[in-house]
Amino acid sequence: MALTQPLPMAPPPAHEGILRRQSLRESAARTYARSLPIVPVRARGLTIEGADGRRYLDCLSGAGTLALGHNHPVVLEAIRSVLDSGAPLHVLDLATPVKDAFVTELFATLPPELADHGRIQFCGPAGTDAVEAAFKLVRTATGRDGLAAFTGAYHGMTAGALAASGGAQDTSVTRLPYPYAYRCPFGTGGEQGAELAARWTANVLDDDKSGVARPAGMILEPVQGEGGVIPAPDSWLRRMREITAARGIPLIVDEVQTGVGRTGAFWAVGHSGMVPDVLVLSKAIGGSLPLAVIVYREELDAWRPGAHAGTFRGNQLAMAAGAATLAYVRENDLARRAGELGARMTSRLDALAAEHGCIGDVRGRGLMLGLELVDPDTAPDPSGARPAAPALAAAVQRECLDRGLIVELGGRHGSVVRLLPPLTITDEQADAVLDRLADALAAGARSGAGGVAAGACVVAGVGGVSGMSGVGVSGSAGASSSAGGAGASGSAGGVGASGSAGGVGASGSAGGAGVPGSAGGAGVPGTVKAPGDARIGRNCRGCRGQRGRRGRRGGGGRPQAGEERGVRTGREGPCGTAAGGVLRGDPVSGRPHRSGRTRARRSAHHRAPELRPVRRHRAPPLRDGPYGHTVPQRRPAAPRRTLATCPPPSHRPLTVQTASTAPTLRGTPR
Repeated sequence: MALTQPLPMAPPPAHEGILRRQSLRESAARTYARSLPIVPVRARGLTIEGADGRRYLDCLSGAGTLALGHNHPVVLEAIRSVLDSGAPLHVLDLATPVKDAFVTELFATLPPELADHGRIQFCGPAGTDAVEAAFKLVRTATGRDGLAAFTGAYHGMTAGALAASGGAQDTSVTRLPYPYAYRCPFGTGGEQGAELAARWTANVLDDDKSGVARPAGMILEPVQGEGGVIPAPDSWLRRMREITAARGIPLIVDEVQTGVGRTGAFWAVGHSGMVPDVLVLSKAIGGSLPLAVIVYREELDAWRPGAHAGTFRGNQLAMAAGAATLAYVRENDLARRAGELGARMTSRLDALAAEHGCIGDVRGRGLMLGLELVDPDTAPDPSGARPAAPALAAAVQRECLDRGLIVELGGRHGSVVRLLPPLTITDEQADAVLDRLADALAAGARSGAGGVAAGACVVAGVGGVSGMSGVGVSGSAGASSSAGGAGASGSAGGVGASGSAGGVGASGSAGGAGVPGSAGGAGVPGTVKAPGDARIGRNCRGCRGQRGRRGRRGGGGRPQAGEERGVRTGREGPCGTAAGGVLRGDPVSGRPHRSGRTRARRSAHHRAPELRPVRRHRAPPLRDGPYGHTVPQRRPAAPRRTLATCPPPSHRPLTVQTASTAPTLRGTPR
């Protein structure tokens, strides 16, 4: 018997409302929230607990910030001691006992040549602020302006730091080849490739006809993190020190992510034995709180008073947490522990690479590890490297999240799966991480994400955030439940059962759609010239849902006629599966045609209820704008809907084992 009245829907979980409000209110520049649609409410050590009760093993660690993991007892005690003491929390650059203790502990970890004749400058709270300070320092000291940086580098998102990063177009920065063994620019790799890169650097700096003036400084990363976990050979680092010293060029080493024991030495430069002129430090030195400094040779200290300042350079809580973290890592020899455990994990990852042809390279140092995923069905280039597989990497990241493992992607093509666990990770936890990663790799390979069809090479996301054109993991819209477009049983096309944000994902688990039947799916451009961002369409009262997300066309590219359409859901059926209708709209504006009508689409289990014709969505009248162009008139705002707030979780409290040097969360899967 045909249904005439739909069953009432259960309200969505409160954490989905939090995710929805984030997507509505926060900038389109947000990053991690797109690939990790979770709402953390508790954390300890390696483990994060979400608002939905799920627990995750966190191998992102705040992008390397959490050397001791989440909420380590030593860090919490240091913060409480400052709060309970009545000491001021904000003091600009005034001297305090907390600041003195931090500087003393930091200098105790530095190379003696730098600690004995060094100066420290507290900067703004982020690593990119410290990079800017380093650039200003060497320019002041040398009187020169240009900079030398390396391909694939990442030094931050402020103007100067971004200019020195890979891919920028600033002509005042000379980009030199970084030794990348797997994709060697000279086609050799190994020590030979590193030596060729060093010779190239020396020749460019010495050649009067190269068009490169002697720079104010050279900046490098001992291990490129965001660039794809690429460790530089120790011999190459020593050669860079020789080249810069012989030519009077200050050498800046960016240890924002590699510092505090991450690579198996307290500072990554310790592996090579070379000592830079300027050391840029942040992330882990603040013990999970924002703190950034530069330490440099005293002969470079040519600044006048006030030449570099910042309101938040006197963060007392961060200094207390940082001093406790530095002391704990040093006293418990966690750097050596990171080197040993990292070598064991690398050995197992090498064995995993032998089983999966999609793993092109395993690399890293200490507990800073990376897997570069490639297309195994494509012939390698003359150096043996295969094309990168960013779609496969994104699929593996989603499979990891489904299995309770948080990893991040990086590299030039977004095809490197990165592992940054805390230094306190136990052997059992490391095994659990690798087990889940192995399962995720197998699942990602089975899904066929590595063999994406031409024209559909995307990393699934609302509005084509990281894709090119087309939609779906499998590359053929509607081909399976994991494809984009209109899939069977209402499980694809952005209609996800969990409603978690982050775009079109496998098995209908990705979001943009919310709970089935309550919100529209993802309106996906048919042909997009460049990545676009997501925005929300108007409510459509005809189907009691929403028109959902529509991708903003990037680069001025317009969809081809008839290729843009929005997928919307009807009300929920008795089996819990959403049945939807397809609304074909104008190929340019994405709005429905005036004569457009919805047509019901059968689900796999029941007949969809009839949908009333969609009420026309008329464009608002135009008025003259302030600069001579026309803009839509603002209509009276509709009353805002109140959304449920997240109730306090009722889970059992976490138990901390403070006696262990590597505290773990009781009940965590090993």
